[in-house]
Amino acid sequence: MACPPASGSTFPLGDTAVACTAKDAHGNAATPTTFVVRVVDTTPPTLTLPSPVVTATSLAGAVVTYTVTASDLVDGPVAVSCTPPSGSAFVIGETTVTCTAADQRGIRSTQSFVVTVNVQYGFTAIQNLPPAAGKTFNTGSAVPLRWQFTLGGVAVNSASANPKITITGPAGTMEA
Repeated sequence: MACPPASGSTFPLGDTAVACTAKDAHGNAATPTTFVVRVVDTTPPTLTLPSPVVTATSLAGAVVTYTVTASDLVDGPVAVSCTPPSGSAFVIGETTVTCTAADQRGIRSTQSFVVTVNVQYGFTAIQNLPPAAGKTFNTGSAVPLRWQFTLGGVAVNSASANPKITITGPAGTMEA
């Protein structure tokens, strides 16, 4: 029996007709039989996602650029669409970005990743005040400090703010 293309062959996408013929030992031929092998693409594109972590450039956050690529088993590289798009302004904290890619047959893949915008706190000056005349500080007593840090280019200091301070150490956590 002969059935070109033979069983085990690689078939292209779409329909391929296979015509089988057979002869017995005496040369008698059977009526040819034809059937169709249909190969379909059911695999979505594969997305390659980043996980950017950036530092805020202002109190509003930062403009973040990222690269997302997609490749399809059959079509190779395919276009990707993301929301919010690369080059958008992201607020401080975590923002989920959702990306979609589709192959030529409309098979879609959708995935998400998180963009993290951190705030960089930089203490620019810490200074102990001299104790008042005759004043000593004992363990467990409050010690006044003058301090300043910048947040997105804005200076915040002990004279203009009343922050909540949390100190964590081996003995536990203390808030002031």
